[in-house]
Amino acid sequence: IWDYHVVLLSKIESHYQIFDFDTRLPFASPLKQYIHATFIEPEQLPENFHPYIRKIPLNSYLSNFYSDRTHMLGQIDSTDFPDWPIINQSQVHTITLANYLSLGLSLNDDSEIIKPVSLSTFIKDLSDEGSNLV
Repeated sequence: IWDYHVVLLSKIESHYQIFDFDTRLPFASPLKQYIHATFIEPEQLPENFHPYIRKIPLNSYLSNFYSDRTHMLGQIDSTDFPDWPIINQSQVHTITLANYLSLGLSLNDDSEIIKPVSLSTFIKDLSDEGSNLV
């Protein structure tokens, strides 16, 4: 099973919120609520089903992410690609979606791979409030 999901984690007035454009949860959702509604405790899953998360700092993502839309090839007709320009096409050093999805690849972009051992530690790893969220 392979699935990737892109969300934005933001701290608004000292509260962490998840912005997810592909969920049935409220938009935006408090971090704790989102994690508990979206993930199963890792200890209840076989090891090969444990989630991995790549946490990417905003500035790094904005300056390094490059989409050439190759991940859409064969999925939709190229005439259905978005009208807006390719993201960061003029950048020399870029990171593609495939790079971000490759968990064994060191990207040198300050991103961090997180493999939660519990939902509580996952919330702590995503925030700087730690146990105050749980």
